[in-house]
Amino acid sequence: MALKILSVLGTSDYKSGLHSINDKEIIETEYIQNAVIKMYEEQIENDDVKFCIFLTKSAKQKHFGTLFNILNNSYPKLEIIPIDIKDGKTKEEVWEIFEEFYQSIEENDEIVVDITHSFRHLPMQLLVVVNYAKVLKNIKVKGIYYGAFEAKYEKGEKDIIPIHDITEFDSLLEWSYGANTFINYGNVNPILHSYKKLQNKMGQEWNKEHKEFTKFMKALSDFSNCIYVARGTSMGELKDNGVLIKNATKKSTQAALHELNNTYKNLEEFSNIELKQIKPIINKVKKSIEMFDSDSTLAIGIESIKWSIEKNLIPQAYTIFSETIKTYVCNIYQLDDSDYDHREKIVASALNIIGRKINKENWRVDEKHIDTVNKIIQTIDEKIPELYDKVGTRRNDINHYGLTKDKQSYESLVNDIKELYETFLCIIKSN
Repeated sequence: MALKILSVLGTSDYKSGLHSINDKEIIETEYIQNAVIKMYEEQIENDDVKFCIFLTKSAKQKHFGTLFNILNNSYPKLEIIPIDIKDGKTKEEVWEIFEEFYQSIEENDEIVVDITHSFRHLPMQLLVVVNYAKVLKNIKVKGIYYGAFEAKYEKGEKDIIPIHDITEFDSLLEWSYGANTFINYGNVNPILHSYKKLQNKMGQEWNKEHKEFTKFMKALSDFSNCIYVARGTSMGELKDNGVLIKNATKKSTQAALHELNNTYKNLEEFSNIELKQIKPIINKVKKSIEMFDSDSTLAIGIESIKWSIEKNLIPQAYTIFSETIKTYVCNIYQLDDSDYDHREKIVASALNIIGRKINKENWRVDEKHIDTVNKIIQTIDEKIPELYDKVGTRRNDINHYGLTKDKQSYESLVNDIKELYETFLCIIKSN
């Protein structure tokens, strides 16, 4: 994995100053590129480091010779790669510059970017290319810097030019992308990746100050993954003497939601400036699941179906749907929806008998459950077993990889789940 430093050379009359970052003095120079490279001097001595400097014709004529000599003398092991670019006066030239930026980056590079100089659109272009290359070339951003010459100040007899480390803004973009992916698609992995990067960056400071945030992110991960693999166990089943057993949040959407709500309430006000900007993102993520705010297994099941449909998690939607119908029937007949016999040997048996029109002599029902099963068969709204049969047929089609007699197209399965869900809501409302 090579370190590559990218910068654009401008045409201004650069003036010398003592460059500093976070009040730490680096080097006195007229070129920000020299200061940025100085920060990675140790790595240049020990590793393969390349410096790609993008040059318009006028910038090359005015500054490159001097800059090259400075860098070549100061860092003999640094590979300096000059890359000619157009002025960007036309749309075609702008795209040519984009391509030059992109082609300078190689697979798995670690990237440092200086966005100080050049035409105003070029630093933005360079940042877009970096994010583009994150996807296509699996690069990692090690640093993004801006030399704020206009913010220089005097210290004794010297002009101090601050260098702003704006890498955190790139991280904030990743947090935003992660939140958007979770809110719209239910996938927690991108935002979890951003969290782990920040946790590693902060090290011991994180472990001491942000334990509740760690618990919140774990609970968010558990919730998302419980939906992905349809973990609908009642939280009550996972308690021992009133306390949740180990890994309960990995076995139950309800338990994960309970933990998520508790840890969110306990989230501290962040003192770290970067975390302060992340807090509104976390608030938005939490708001996206506020419809799950219930201790009812039935209510959580209904919302889990809706969530899965909205996030296009169709197999999950059918699986959760089938089980939630049984939960609903248990509730109607005051049966324990967490009891296996009640769900399967009574409710599922009754629904299957009606849906498949099974004659009584062919019933496979335990003697002790005959009366309850018969009661359900005689009194249940006929729309419920009909719905259960339709959902079950499509669930089986999916679970058997479409290798069934009554296979449906993916379009039918997607459209049907939406219609069947609306039918279910109407049944609940009417009863």
